[in-house]
Amino acid sequence: MATANFQIKAISKVEKVVRVRIWIINPDVQYFPERVGFGLQLLWDALEDTQFTPYPLAEAVNEREITDVNWLAREAENYVDQFTYVSFERFPVPESIENLRDKDYNDFWDDLGKVPGATADILLTDSKWARHIQENKVWKSYAFDA
Repeated sequence: MATANFQIKAISKVEKVVRVRIWIINPDVQYFPERVGFGLQLLWDALEDTQFTPYPLAEAVNEREITDVNWLAREAENYVDQFTYVSFERFPVPESIENLRDKDYNDFWDDLGKVPGATADILLTDSKWARHIQENKVWKSYAFDA
């Protein structure tokens, strides 16, 4: 089973802009990706609990496509115009974290008040791509730098 890389919270959605809070929750992730494909993946992962509702993004993009680096490089800009970070907190992770005992190390990565966080704006080509996103919605994402 895959491990989620990020936890996401939708802060706001105004017209074609979705503002999200992003936390790194996988210790193997060392940075916050900046490509529009990453922003698309974040939004797509929020569809997980909406499987029986025909939202536009679910109808337009399938699981094979959203995990295909080449497809994302070619097609992501048809959905996401721009992905921009607004702020970062507790980033980068201090090297001293690597020296923690196992329990303390795991506790660190489970605490959203300690892990690296960022706020980002996802500017969409059309607001329909975020129809499944509501303010304060929280989800885990398997997104990667694509």
